[in-house]
Amino acid sequence: SQARPNDLFTIRGQLLLAESLFEHKQFRAAEEAVSHLSDSNLTPDYRWDRQYLLCRIQVADQRPLSALAQTTNLIVLAAATTSRELVADSVAMQAGILQQLDRVDEALQVYTNNLADTVPSDRRRLALLKVIDLKLTQNQTAEAEQMLEAFLARQSDDAASDIALLTSGELQMKLSFRSPASNATDSAFAPVPEPATNHLQQALGQFERLLDTYTNSPLRGKALLDKGWCLWLDHRVPESAAAFRAATQSLPFSEDLAVAYFKLADALYQQGDYTNAVRGYRGLTNEFAGVPRIRDSLFDQALYQIVRASIETGDEAAASSAMERMLDAYPESPLSERSMWLVGQDFIRLKRPAQARQIFNDFLRRFPDRPLRPRVDLAVGRTYAQEGDWVSALSHYQDWLSRYPTNELRPRAEFNLAWANYRADRPTNAFELFTNFVAQFPTNELAPLAQYWVAEEFYRQGNYREALRNFQIIPENTNWPTTNLTYQARMMAGRSAFAAQLWKDAAGEKTGHFTILVNDRNCPDDIAAEAFYAYADTLRQQGSDPANTSQRFIEAREAFAKIPQLYPASRLVPLAWGAIGDCCLQLASEDPKQYENATNAYWKVIAHPLADVSVRSLAEFGLGHALELSAFGKAPAESAALLEAAFYHYYRIVLGDNLRDKERPDPFSMERAGMAGARLKEEQKQWSVAINLYQRLQQVLIPLRPRLEEKINKAREQSRNENN
Repeated sequence: SQARPNDLFTIRGQLLLAESLFEHKQFRAAEEAVSHLSDSNLTPDYRWDRQYLLCRIQVADQRPLSALAQTTNLIVLAAATTSRELVADSVAMQAGILQQLDRVDEALQVYTNNLADTVPSDRRRLALLKVIDLKLTQNQTAEAEQMLEAFLARQSDDAASDIALLTSGELQMKLSFRSPASNATDSAFAPVPEPATNHLQQALGQFERLLDTYTNSPLRGKALLDKGWCLWLDHRVPESAAAFRAATQSLPFSEDLAVAYFKLADALYQQGDYTNAVRGYRGLTNEFAGVPRIRDSLFDQALYQIVRASIETGDEAAASSAMERMLDAYPESPLSERSMWLVGQDFIRLKRPAQARQIFNDFLRRFPDRPLRPRVDLAVGRTYAQEGDWVSALSHYQDWLSRYPTNELRPRAEFNLAWANYRADRPTNAFELFTNFVAQFPTNELAPLAQYWVAEEFYRQGNYREALRNFQIIPENTNWPTTNLTYQARMMAGRSAFAAQLWKDAAGEKTGHFTILVNDRNCPDDIAAEAFYAYADTLRQQGSDPANTSQRFIEAREAFAKIPQLYPASRLVPLAWGAIGDCCLQLASEDPKQYENATNAYWKVIAHPLADVSVRSLAEFGLGHALELSAFGKAPAESAALLEAAFYHYYRIVLGDNLRDKERPDPFSMERAGMAGARLKEEQKQWSVAINLYQRLQQVLIPLRPRLEEKINKAREQSRNENN
C-alpha cells in the first residue's frame, strides 16, 4: 500500500481496515488509518467516504465537537459527488451530532434541510421522523402529531413502514403523558404519573405490529425497548422484563441499550429478584463505564439501586461498597445522600448502631447544607438509644432541638427526648415532656402515643382512676385516626376500670370499655379476643348481689366460650377453656352435672397445642379438684375411685409427667398440686404417701423447705400416733 498509495485497491483496503478497527472499537487506530488517505489522490466519492467514516469514528470516541467540525467539510464533499443521497446523509450526520450535544434547536434546523422535495424520499422520511422525535423531546406533541399525520397522508405507502410504526408508537406514548425517550433514565423508584391508558395501548399495538411484521428490521431492538416501557407503565412488570431482556439482545451498543439493561434490572427488582437485579445494574456500570453520557445519566441511579437491592438481600458489604462508589463518583447527586441514609438505616435495623452512627456522622460532614441533614442528625440520637445509652441519646436530642428549632421534625425530636428521659429513669421529666407534647402538638401522629404513655404511667403508679381517664381520651378524641393503638387504649381503659373495681366502666351493658370492644366489628381479632376474656373475667369477679352469683358465672361462661368459637387460632383459647371449667366448677354446687362439663373443659386445655405448661398445669389441677369435689355424696366405691383419680392428676403435676419437650415445671402449680395431693392422702390417713409428696416438693421448691419440714414432722407424728 505504501508503494501504490493511489491504487484503487489500496484505497479500498485502507478504508476497510479503518472500518474494521472502528467496529472493534479501536477508534484512534481507525482514525490513523483514515488519515493515511490523501485527499488529493481520492475521487469525490472516496473523499466523502473517508470524511464520513472520520465523523463516525470521532462520534464513537466521545469527541462530538471534533466530529461536528468535520461535518462542514463533509457536506461540501457530498455536494461535489452530485449524489443527493450522500448530501442528505451528511446533513443527517451533522444534525445527529447536534442532537447528541443537546443543541436541539440547531439540530431541528439542520434536519429541516432534508425535508426539501429534492431530497430522496427515504431520507426525507427519516428526517421528518427525526424532526417529530425532537419535537416530542421538547413537549411539542401537538405539532409533532400534526406533522406525522400529514406525512402519513402524503406518503400512504409508508404508513405501515417500520420506522413509521415506531415513531407513531412513540408519539402515542408521549401523548399518554411523556415519551420514555425523553425520560429514559427514570428508575423504578421514581414516581411517574399515571399514563392515559388509551394512548398507551395504541402505542403498544404499534410496537407489536412492527415486531410481528418486520422480523428483521434494524428498529426491532428499539421497538422492544419501547414495548417494555409500555408494559412497565401499564404495571405489567413481568412482561416488561421479558421485553427489556429481548431488547438487550437486539440493540446495538448505544444509549438505548444502556436504558434496556437498566430497565431490565428495575423490572427484576420490582419482582423481588434482587440478586439478578444487582447483576443487571453492575452489568450496566461495567459495560458502559467508558461512555460519559451514560455515566452521567444512569450510573448514580444504578448504584443507588444496587444499594437498595443489596440491603434487601442482606449483603451489607455490597451496599456499603456501592454507597462508597457513589460518594466518590457522584458526591453532588441527591441519590448519594439517600444511599448513605439507606445504609445507615439498614445498620440500625441490623442492630449495629456504631456503624450506623459512623455513616450518619460522615453524612453530616459531607453534606452540611442538604435538606436531609436534620433527619440524619436526628437518627444519630437513635443509634445511642439502640445502644441503651439513654443519657447520650437525650443529650443529643436536646442539642438537636437547639440546632433546628423550627424544623418539621421537631415533634419527633420532642417525643424522642421524652422517651429517652423515661428510659434514663427520669419518669418525672418524661411525664412533663409527654404531657406538654400532647398540649403542644395535639394533631401530630405521635400525640396518641404520648397520651398513651401518660395513661400508662398512672397505671404503673397504681392510680387506676386517672389511668382510666387518660386512656379513654384516645378513643374518644375524634381528631385522632382510629388505629390499633385506639383499640389498645380502650382495652387498657377497661383494665384500669377493672383494677379500680369500677365494674360498669369495665363491662357495663352499653358503655363499658370491654363491652364496646366486643361489639365493635372493626376491632382487631387479637384485641377482640382479649376483650372477650376481660369482659367475662369482669362478670365473674364483680361483687354484685350474692343471690345472683350463679347468673354471673353463667354469663361469664358464655362470654369465655366466644373465644374458641370466634377466634380459634388465638393464644387465649386454652385460657378460655380453663376459665369455662372454673365457671362450671362454681356452678356445680347447684347443678352436679356441671362437674362433667368442668372436666371436659379442663381436658381441652390439657390437649391444646397452644397451652403452655403453666396453663396446662392449672387445668390439670382444676381437673383433679373437680374430681375431688364430685366424690362427695357418692357411694364409697365410686367416691374412692374419684378421689384416686383426683390424686393421680395432682401427682402428675408434681412428678412433671405433664411436661412437653424442653419444658420446665411450673413452681406455683407444683406447690399447689403437691399440697392438695398430700392433704388428700392425709385425709385418707396414707401418711407415707403424703410424706413422700412433701419430700418431693422439698427437692425442687427450696424456699418452702422449712414449711415442708414442719408438715413432714406432723405427718410422721400422726403416723406414729395411729400405729400406737
